[in-house]
Amino acid sequence: MAPSHAKAVASWVRLALATVVLGAACQPAGEPASERSGLVAPVGAPPAPAPPIPGALLDQIHTTNRGLLRGQKPDGLPATEGADADPLIAEARRYYDTIRIPELAARKSGVADPVAPATFEDWKQALGFEPQRPDEDRAAYRRRTGVVVYYNRNELGLGRELGCVRFTEAERRGGKASHGIACFVTNYGRGFGEGKPSLDMAVRGDEPRNTVCIIYRPSLGAGYEIQFYVFGASGRRQEWAQLDTLGPRPHPLVCMNCHGGDYDADRHMAVNARFLPLDPSLVDFAVDAGPELTRAGQEERIRAVNALSVETPLTPAQQDMLAGLYGGRVQTPGQTTTDHWVPEAWRTTPEDHDFYDGVVKPYCATCHLAAQARPDGRTLWSYKVFQTPASFNGASLVDYVCGDFSMPNAQATTRAFWFTPRPVHVAGRGFPSAADAFLAHEGVDRAHCPNLQTVSQCNRGNDPDRLCGDGANGITCDRQTNRCTPPRATTL
Repeated sequence: MAPSHAKAVASWVRLALATVVLGAACQPAGEPASERSGLVAPVGAPPAPAPPIPGALLDQIHTTNRGLLRGQKPDGLPATEGADADPLIAEARRYYDTIRIPELAARKSGVADPVAPATFEDWKQALGFEPQRPDEDRAAYRRRTGVVVYYNRNELGLGRELGCVRFTEAERRGGKASHGIACFVTNYGRGFGEGKPSLDMAVRGDEPRNTVCIIYRPSLGAGYEIQFYVFGASGRRQEWAQLDTLGPRPHPLVCMNCHGGDYDADRHMAVNARFLPLDPSLVDFAVDAGPELTRAGQEERIRAVNALSVETPLTPAQQDMLAGLYGGRVQTPGQTTTDHWVPEAWRTTPEDHDFYDGVVKPYCATCHLAAQARPDGRTLWSYKVFQTPASFNGASLVDYVCGDFSMPNAQATTRAFWFTPRPVHVAGRGFPSAADAFLAHEGVDRAHCPNLQTVSQCNRGNDPDRLCGDGANGITCDRQTNRCTPPRATTL
C-alpha cells in the first residue's frame, strides 16, 4: 500500500473524540431522542448478538501501542515523570508552552502571552467566561451563559456540559485585533456508556470526569488556528486524556482522531483541525430535570453554539450540514433544527436517504465531515468517500468494519453501531443494527466477518476486564459467557 493511501485509510473514520465541543451521538432513525425510554427487547425476541470489543481504538493519529501512552503507574494512570514516562508527555508540555493562551483585548497589550493555564478555572477566567455568581444557582447560571447539557451516546457515552464564548485578542506590534471562539465540554460518568446515571450527573454537575476544550485563534496562522486543552477530574491541566476503558492517550494527538487534522511536531501544534457542530437529533436530553434541559428547552442555546462554530474554519461539508439543519438560518435567533436532514446528493432515492440518515450520519459523518485535509492541504480520500452515494459505493469499506474492526474508531460508537437500540430501517427494510444495514448495503452479512465471533468475546488478552470496564463502573468480563457484565445502560 502506498504511504499516501495508507495515510488516507488511517484517517477514514476519526470517530469519537471527545475532545470538545460539539459532537454527535447516535439515534435510531425516525425516533426523537426525548421519546426513547430504554433498551427493551420485544417479548420473545432472541438475545441480540454480542457487539465486537476491539482492543485498539482512537489510534488513527498516534498509531503505536494501540494509540495508548506507554508507561503506566500501578493505578492505571500514565507515568508523567521519570524514565517510565512516555516521550509524548514531554511533547504535550511543549505543546502547551507553544499555544499558551491569547492575550485578551481587555488586558494591557504589548506584553508576552501568559503561559497555558494550569487549571480549568484559570482557563475560563483567562478567556472571559462568566463566573457563577454567589447568589445564582446552577440552572440560572446555565440559562444566563447558554450552557448545554446532554448525553453523547455515540461519541464517548458520557454526560456533558457544553459552553462557549467569543473573545477578542489584543492588538500587538502594530497588528490588529482578532476575534476568537473558545468552548469547553465537561464530561460526566463513572463509566462509559451508562446513559441515565451519566446524564443525571451532568444535570447535577456532580463528579466531573474530565474537561476537554477547543479554541479558535486566528493569530496562530492559517491551518493552525484551532488547538486543544484537557483538564482532569480535579480541574488540573493534563498531558493526556482517557476517553474509553482501554487507557490514557496522548494530548493533543487524541483530539485529532475526530476533530480532523494532524500534529505538526516541528511547530508543536495541531494543524487543520476543526470544530464539530452539534446536531441535537443525535444526542439525548434529560426528560425529568425540568423543561429547560429538554431538547426543546435548549434549542436556542444549541443554535447559539452552532452559530459561533460558523465563525471558525469549518469544512464545506460541515457548512452544508449546518445550512441543512437550520434551513440556512443558523444565525437567526429562535430558529430550530430539523430532524432527518441529509446532504442533497443523498436525497436521490429513498434508500440513499435512509442509509445516510440511519447509518452514515449517526456513526460516521461527525468526524468524517471534519477530517478534510492532509498536512499538505490535499483533500483526504476519507472525506471524499462520504460526499455522494457514488463515492461511497465505489469504496471498499467492509474490511475496515468487519475485517480488522478498526472502524468505527471509538468504543461507544462501535458498540452502538453493532448493538443499535432499535431496528434501523432503510427503504422499508428493517435491520437489527446499523452494522447489519451497512453490511447489507455492501451485499454481505455477518457471516462475511470471519473474526466477528472471536472479537465479540471479552475473555482474551492480558486484561479482559479492561476491554469491558475501567475500574469505576463495575463492568467486567464474565469468563463463562465471554460477554461484558453487567450490560451497559446505553440508552435513556
